Amino acid sequence: MEVLSALEGVAPGGSVRLIGDTLEINMGRPRPDLLVTLATEPGLWIRRPAVPAADSLPLGTGPFRLTDWQPGRSAVLQANDDYWDGRPYIDKIEVQMGRSSRDQLLDMQLDRADVFELDPSEARRAQQEGKRVWSSSAVELLYLRFDLNKPAVRDRRLREAVVDSIDRSAIQKVLVQNYGEVAGGIFPQWLSGYSFLFSTAINLNRARQLGAEMGTWPTLKLGYDSNDGLARQSAERVAVNARDAGITLQVSPLPQGWWRMPDTGTDIRLQRVRIDGPTLDQAAIEAASRLGFSSGGEFENSERNYGQEQEFLASLTVVPLVYVSELAGVGPRVKDWLPLPWGGWRLQDVWLQVEDPERSRRAEKP
Repeated sequence: MEVLSALEGVAPGGSVRLIGDTLEINMGRPRPDLLVTLATEPGLWIRRPAVPAADSLPLGTGPFRLTDWQPGRSAVLQANDDYWDGRPYIDKIEVQMGRSSRDQLLDMQLDRADVFELDPSEARRAQQEGKRVWSSSAVELLYLRFDLNKPAVRDRRLREAVVDSIDRSAIQKVLVQNYGEVAGGIFPQWLSGYSFLFSTAINLNRARQLGAEMGTWPTLKLGYDSNDGLARQSAERVAVNARDAGITLQVSPLPQGWWRMPDTGTDIRLQRVRIDGPTLDQAAIEAASRLGFSSGGEFENSERNYGQEQEFLASLTVVPLVYVSELAGVGPRVKDWLPLPWGGWRLQDVWLQVEDPERSRRAEKP
C-alpha cells in the first residue's frame, strides 16, 4: 500500500494496482518515458505511509533519512546506516529554510553554516572576499509566462512587443553576474547543443512599430515569486525595458501559494524552473511537467528536437530569458566537495574537518 501511495498521480487517466506480488501500471496511453520517470522523478523515490499520521515522515532510499520536518522552516536528516552504497561520513544534516541570500552570506562569514545557497550578486561578493563558491552548469531557466486567459495579452502583437523590448544580455551580465547565459530556448547549450540558434536580440524599433499598429497599449500586471530575489530584480528590469517601448508593466509579488491558484491576478508571471537533465530526454520530461512542453516521444535527433522546441515557443506563452547556474558557498570545514556538474551535491561523500581543541590552545600560546 505504501508503494501505491508513492505512485499516486503517476498514471492520470490510467491506473496503478497491486495484484498479489505484482505491481501493475496502466498508463492508458503510450509512455515510452515511463521507466526514466520512475527512476528519476524525486517524488517516486519516497515511501509514504498509506494512512499517514500527524507525525509520520516519508522514508526514502537515499543516504540520509528525514528525522524532523518543519515545513518552510527546517529539516533534520540522519545518516542512513542501511544505504546501499555504504553509510555516509556525515552523521547529521541540519537544514534551515526561508533565509535570504544575504543572511546566508553572513552565516558564511561568521562560520555558522557549512553549505548555503547564494544569489548571483552575493556569490560574486563572496568570491571577491576570497570565499569558496561553487557554480554548476546552467540548470535553471528564468522565463516569462503569459496568461492567455487574460484578454489583455491575447493580442499576439502585444506579446511580441514585450519580448522584443527585453534586453536579456543586461539581465545576464548585471543581475545574473555572468553565472549563466542568455536564453532563447528551453534547454541550455550544454544539454541541447543548439540553443544558440534561438534569437535573443533586443529589437526596440520593432516593438515600437507594433505599438503604433495597436494604437493604445493596455497596462499589464507582471508578477514574481516574493521568495525569489533574482526574479524580483529581473521583473523590474523587464518593466524598465518595456517602458522604453511604450508599454507599462505594473510589477508586484505574487500571492502566497500562487502556484495552486487558477488566477493569480496577473497578466504575466516571471518564474524560475529547474531543467537539469542530465540527458536531453530527461530534460524534455522535466520541461513537459513544468512548462507544458510536449516532445511527442523521444528526442532522437537535434534537427527534430529544435523544430519541436521552435513550435512550442512560437505561441509566445512561455518566453525564455536566461539560464542560471546553481550557486553555493562552501565553508572551510567541508572536504571532498565534488558535486555533479548539473547540481547534485553528493553530500554522502562529504566529510567535515573538525579542529582539535588541544592543538588550537597550543597554537595560541606565545
